[in-house]
Amino acid sequence: MLIGVIDLSQKDRPLLGEFNFSKLPRKGEWIEVLLEEDAYIFEVLTVVYSTDDHVEIYVKRLGELDDLLENQFGALSQDGLDVWTKL
Repeated sequence: MLIGVIDLSQKDRPLLGEFNFSKLPRKGEWIEVLLEEDAYIFEVLTVVYSTDDHVEIYVKRLGELDDLLENQFGALSQDGLDVWTKL
């Protein structure tokens, strides 16, 4: 499913582009988006459906996955973090 992603935390260029998702992300979920060879995590703020079957999600950038997991779940060892991110 091709979905437009708009980053509300960016003032200059909020439209990140259109990305293919296997299912529609829901409000509050985290999504990973690859931007210029770096992967970033975004929180879905809302989903907008238009009458022409186009879907856009509005997001805010949270950071990189490894940093977020470490902050969320405490000081994990690098081995534990590697295993966690591969689940």
